[in-house]
Amino acid sequence: MLRRAVSIFSAAALFVLVYAPQAFAVQEHGDPEGFFVHQLAHIIFAAAMAFMMSVLKRPSVSQVPGWRSIRWAALFFLLWNVDTFFAHTARREMDLAGGYIKNSTILLKDLPSYGYYILSLIEYFFLVPAFVFLTVGLYRLRKYIEEESR
Repeated sequence: MLRRAVSIFSAAALFVLVYAPQAFAVQEHGDPEGFFVHQLAHIIFAAAMAFMMSVLKRPSVSQVPGWRSIRWAALFFLLWNVDTFFAHTARREMDLAGGYIKNSTILLKDLPSYGYYILSLIEYFFLVPAFVFLTVGLYRLRKYIEEESR
């Protein structure tokens, strides 16, 4: 059953990748409402990850294989949200001041430009491990559940 679902999903993903005319991967938010809603979403996501970490710290949950990795994933998602929140803020300050981006080059003139540059570079050091820990945790949790059901 699971293999069939994976096959169908893979075929659908391949179809979309091959035949999609355009992929709108970046959404520009309208000012100022879109920016503030987006930032609020980062705050809510970070709070949810902090709550998840506190729940997964309980001994009854942390003994089950997989939940420890998922807790690490929550920590890295929390760090990513904090980093991205400040990177968006620095980018907004740069946009409001103007004159920072010429062609595809960022002019590093002051603190917001350096902040944006550094924070944008390190956000993937949080995001990639978060997905790795989440994947490993879900895999271990699935194996544990399958063993318990036998």
